[in-house]
Amino acid sequence: MYRHEICEKYFKEIRSYLKDKPTILHLVNEDFAIDNTVVDSKLVALKKKIVEVASQQPYWGEEVPARWILLERELMKLKAAGIKVIPRTLLEIFNQAEDVPISKEELDLFLKFQNDIGTILYFSIEVLKDKIVLVPQWMIDALKSLITAEMFILRNAPAVAKKWDMFSKNGKLYPELIDAIWTKDEHPDLHDNKEHILLLMEHLNIIARPRCFSEDGSEIEVDYFLAPYLQGNEDVPCHFHNDTHVIRSKDVLWFWFQEKEPSDAGSSTDRFMSTAYLLVDVGSRVLRQLLSHHTVTPTCTLDQYLAKHRNTINSLKRVFIQSQIDIMFPQNRVATNLDDYDITLLSALFQNIVPTLSQQEKDMIKTLREERNKLYGHVKSCQLNANDFQTHWKDISSTLTTLSQQCNDTAFEAKILQEIQRTKVSAIPAGTYLDILKTWFEKIETVEGVLQNVTTRLEALESREKSSTK
Repeated sequence: MYRHEICEKYFKEIRSYLKDKPTILHLVNEDFAIDNTVVDSKLVALKKKIVEVASQQPYWGEEVPARWILLERELMKLKAAGIKVIPRTLLEIFNQAEDVPISKEELDLFLKFQNDIGTILYFSIEVLKDKIVLVPQWMIDALKSLITAEMFILRNAPAVAKKWDMFSKNGKLYPELIDAIWTKDEHPDLHDNKEHILLLMEHLNIIARPRCFSEDGSEIEVDYFLAPYLQGNEDVPCHFHNDTHVIRSKDVLWFWFQEKEPSDAGSSTDRFMSTAYLLVDVGSRVLRQLLSHHTVTPTCTLDQYLAKHRNTINSLKRVFIQSQIDIMFPQNRVATNLDDYDITLLSALFQNIVPTLSQQEKDMIKTLREERNKLYGHVKSCQLNANDFQTHWKDISSTLTTLSQQCNDTAFEAKILQEIQRTKVSAIPAGTYLDILKTWFEKIETVEGVLQNVTTRLEALESREKSSTK
């Protein structure tokens, strides 16, 4: 009994420590206390659980070329040696040394597959294609080394202390600060691969390289990056006069405005529209990405995945209506368009043909479905008071944030966080208002149509019953 209590205490401490961290999503329900005895039933159970969890991975059961295994082993050896990043040419040399090397195109596919399943970081765009990051966690460590460097700067590099203050307060990241932190002595790997890391961070929208323009349209050179997630209460200069006109990166346009949130300053209609947009538009995007994460692999498209489960889908007549089936299986062999999938269809697919979902993912999808029902099923007008807005917003935004983290796509996660923040402090475009209203009225029309259908059936039954009693 004493041993059991020690184990329970140990596992409780671990789960308590991880409860507020993303890692909690990777824990299974069972605990396995293993000792050093020769025969241990828990060890057998642990092995079975490992196989069970592994078989739930989206790429489990997919066929991959056997020749890839040899390259995977080379990558694993390099990782085991503590190497964080390699030139792509090194992998090409390993490939050519094999008895039957794969082609350049197949090597590209191999690297994309390894990136998709999270074992490496590799992108085939021109500025990033020459290096392979073997340890994705290294990117997080690089970012952490910048964010947590205050004491290091104060002790070892007081000359850039002001640059640190600007970084921590408004997200301006200067090269001098990076050089002071990523020194050859403190972080040799980061120091040697600084340019590639910064390009990766920029590609993943973790930082943005500003392009600033004056009023006459001429470009102003700046010597810093922007880390928008660190922008605090201090304003970042963004004027429309002789200073900075606009700040933009290759993919993202950044504006900073001092505004009140809709809960304080917006009308009840604004609050409803913001919440509906967050749920319907942003929520659908997150669920679509999550569906792709669980179903699409380098060797299996969404169409192929749906085709495998077509018999199941066709058998669920009360779950999938004909219009949804037409979206999943369009005529004339046209590929299905994931952008046409709404929350209702997506949640039904997750519930019935995606067994790889974790229990927490299932619970969060259920939360979104319930929020949709509350928003469109129980309100009598397109309005929300401040208290209801805060309640809905907290539940929806936290759920979407956590779900986006499960998609194994850092760039997508960053975009969703930006969209959530933007939606809360900015007005919804007029066209989006119309789309939300259309969805709301379609919901009403659908319910009214169902009620009318039920009424018609009841009337028919009553008429038949009267006829039979005569």
